[in-house]
Amino acid sequence: MIFSGILILAMPLLGVWLMTNEFSTVEIVLTDNSIEAHHTGIEYEVPLEDIISYELLTELPKISRTAGTGLDNVAKGIFSVKGIDTNCRLCLYPDAELFLLIETEEQTYLFSMEDTEQMQQIYHTLTQQ
Repeated sequence: MIFSGILILAMPLLGVWLMTNEFSTVEIVLTDNSIEAHHTGIEYEVPLEDIISYELLTELPKISRTAGTGLDNVAKGIFSVKGIDTNCRLCLYPDAELFLLIETEEQTYLFSMEDTEQMQQIYHTLTQQ
C-alpha cells in the first residue's frame, strides 16, 4: 500500500520529466578535446583522440530502437542503424538536415541537431583538426 501511494505521488513528476524530454532540444558541442551530445544533460561524450572516422550524412538512415527514447523531436539511446551498426549510440533530432556519424574503435555514434549551420561548422572544425 505504501509503494502504491509513492507511485501515485510520483505520477506528476513523471509527467514533468516526460515533458522536459519532449521539449528539450538536442545540441552538439565541440570542445577542445571531445565532441558532446546534449539533451537534458550530457548524453554522450566522445574524446577526439578516439575518433577513427567521421562523416556528414544528408539523410537519416533507417533506424530501429533497441533501448532508449524515440520521441518526435529526439531519438537517443541504443539503435540499430541500417547499413552502419546494430549497436549505435544516437542522440539526434530526427528531422534534421545533417547527421554526424562518428566511429571509434569501440562504438559508433550518430548525432544531429536543428541548427544546420552549427552542424556544418562542427564538421568543418573536425576536418581541420
